Order: sequence, then C-alpha cells, then structure tokens
Amino acid sequence: MSQLCCVDGITYICGWGGQLYEFDANTLKIKSIHTFLENRYSFLDIDGFDAQNIYVIGLTGVVCFYNGKDWKQIDFPTNINLLNVFCVSETEVYISGANGALYKGAKDSWVLIEDIELKGNIWSMQKFENGLYLIASDSKSKMVKISDSGTI
Repeated sequence: MSQLCCVDGITYICGWGGQLYEFDANTLKIKSIHTFLENRYSFLDIDGFDAQNIYVIGLTGVVCFYNGKDWKQIDFPTNINLLNVFCVSETEVYISGANGALYKGAKDSWVLIEDIELKGNIWSMQKFENGLYLIASDSKSKMVKISDSGTI
C-alpha cells in the first residue's frame, strides 16, 4: 500500500500491483474493491473531490477514474511516472510526475502546464488562495498561478 485519502467519509487506499481498497471504520477491516489488469499497474497516489470523482495514478502514466460505480482507465497524454494527484473540484484536477511534469484537467481532458521551471519530481501539491504550491525533489518549492486555460 502506498497512499490513502478520505472522500465523503470513506477511506480509499492504493498501492503496488494495482491494489485498491476501502477501509471500513466500523469494523476496522480493509476490503479489496478492484485490482486493475491482473496487477499490471503500480499506484502511487489517490485523491477525490467526492465519491463520484476519485482518481488513482501511478507508474508509466497510468490514471484511473472512479465515477461512484465503476473504475476505468483513462487515456492520459504521457507515460512518465505520475507521483501526485490533487482534486480541487469536479473539473479541476492536477496530476504531477517525474521531471517537473504537471497536468491540469479532469476525466478525459488534460493539458500539460509548461514553464513551471521545476526539473525534479513533483511529489506534493496544495492550493492556497489563487496559487498552486508545488514541492519537487530538486529541493525547490514553487507557487504557480494557473489560469483557467491551464497556463501560468
């Protein structure tokens, strides 16, 4: 297991080998909710805006989306390792990855945000006021202001 998030009172957990779990706080038990493509994928992060908008991301550019009923793999515009997903709203989701990669979008529509001047892996993101704060492995942090069109 690599990461967890709480969405609408449910704790979701992702991990290596395509693992996806729900944690039941009443019984203190973990139940498997889906395994993707015979454990072919390794998930590194999971986040959601609500129970009908949950994303899990991982190695080799894998992105999967949960609509409240079914998980499906999304055709994402890169195959680099994806490291962090941050859901702001149903239509504003950020996915970061290796070598300073940063994408904005939702479901099947994504744009690469260029010129953020970070070359390291982006491991963490948080929105504050009108900016998105990024932490990268090259020991730099940066606050970027991103327009609705996905540009800085």
